[in-house]
Amino acid sequence: MKKIFLNMAFAFMAMLMLGACSAEEFSGADKSQIPTMEGVNVDWQVDEETNTVTASVSDLKGKYPLWYISWNNAKGDKQSIYSTLPTLSKQFVSAGTYTISLRLGNRNGFSSDEVSKTVTFTKSQVDWSAVTSKLCGTAEKPKVWRIDRKAAGHLGCGPSGSAGTAWWSAAANDKKDFGVYDDRIIFTMGGETGGRYSYNPGEDGKMYVNKGTTIWGTGAAEDFDTDVQKNETSFSLESDFYTPEGANEEVQANYIVLGAQSYFPYISDDSQYNNGKYRIESITATKLELVFDVPGAIAWHFILTSTEDKPDNPDAPEAIVDWDYNSENNLWKPFMGIEPASFFYAPGWAQIDNPKFTYKDGLYTVELPAATSDQWQSQMAFETDLTASLSDTYNFYCVLNSSEDHPGVTVKLTETDEKNEAGETIKKHDDNFFFADRVKLTAGEDYVFKKEGVVLPKNDAHALSLVFDFGGNAANTEVSVGKIYLEKVKK
Repeated sequence: MKKIFLNMAFAFMAMLMLGACSAEEFSGADKSQIPTMEGVNVDWQVDEETNTVTASVSDLKGKYPLWYISWNNAKGDKQSIYSTLPTLSKQFVSAGTYTISLRLGNRNGFSSDEVSKTVTFTKSQVDWSAVTSKLCGTAEKPKVWRIDRKAAGHLGCGPSGSAGTAWWSAAANDKKDFGVYDDRIIFTMGGETGGRYSYNPGEDGKMYVNKGTTIWGTGAAEDFDTDVQKNETSFSLESDFYTPEGANEEVQANYIVLGAQSYFPYISDDSQYNNGKYRIESITATKLELVFDVPGAIAWHFILTSTEDKPDNPDAPEAIVDWDYNSENNLWKPFMGIEPASFFYAPGWAQIDNPKFTYKDGLYTVELPAATSDQWQSQMAFETDLTASLSDTYNFYCVLNSSEDHPGVTVKLTETDEKNEAGETIKKHDDNFFFADRVKLTAGEDYVFKKEGVVLPKNDAHALSLVFDFGGNAANTEVSVGKIYLEKVKK
């Protein structure tokens, strides 16, 4: 594997040097400046429901990621694919064990060491409900997708069989002068594996088209916009095989297949318009990553989001995760992954079944199918034996995310109720708590929750509970809580 990785690194180094430096700017590689993986923290997220791995690394200034995914096929032969996006997101249709490795590079070379993670999926993806629940909304509130203009690699291209980003990857707002970012698409289910596909070109009435297409005229020297109307065809979900670049055997993948003559925010090739078959690289409640492959020629990469497109605000503070939740200073670390001690899910104050709950690699996810109207109608509580002193000061951090706009998620760190010798409950959670703050969430956007310098108001806590309340959620909302961190401030 190291030999394969090294050869790939040399190829990428040549590409990066040609794209980033002129002959006058680059005087030669400096081995002392080659990056290392020391201190690099990779955020791994594994969704076993959809067989999807998402991995990201922050602080890439001046460096480039090289993700390498490898596995053995049924014959025992090693297969591999790679990606150069800052955030890797990949769905594996077939059950199996997959190893994802990361190296970092700059213009001087690639790190000799690497960070790796091995994941095993026990089930092949044949249940389309896991895809349709994320792809489509409801009749009352359809899910509207758009090209995620702020995401690195929201458009891209690369070799056939690849993720479609190695040759070119769009930066944020790269194509703001063309008719691509205001286009909207909707998938409406009309059966178990398909339904109606709708395209809207947006206010400008234009669709962005590659210069090599012939349907809207020929001879264009560059990509261009063409005037189009709203377009409605069909779509179906299919499972098929393709050969990844560098592999010697086909692998299975899920596809969205559009009806003939379907518009899309960017048309790369005549075949995309006539037979739009898009490989699903990954799908979540708010993110859809697709690849359209012209076999033997080129792969085109698209990142779409179902979040609302809001105007850029350069003065808005950036959500920065500046703590290491894997640190030994994290008092919550021994309790990562514990099951909730209780749920209270009660739309209209009538309690129903507990919501679906999952935990993986530091991320808790709760699926809320029914809407609630008031605070405290959707509670999730974690109980620990962690004590806290009245005389000490603490910092608490976590990251919240909701698939839908949320009027207020409550975060409460409090002393746990206890029982006396007679077995009677002594209420503590409403009298002795660090904080009970309610924060508004924007669909699809991480919210960094920070409470620093907090203290207990009454007495030492014999045990702490962490309570989240999602009351006020819209129907079919998915909320995640991650990177929980609690530390005692050193005196």
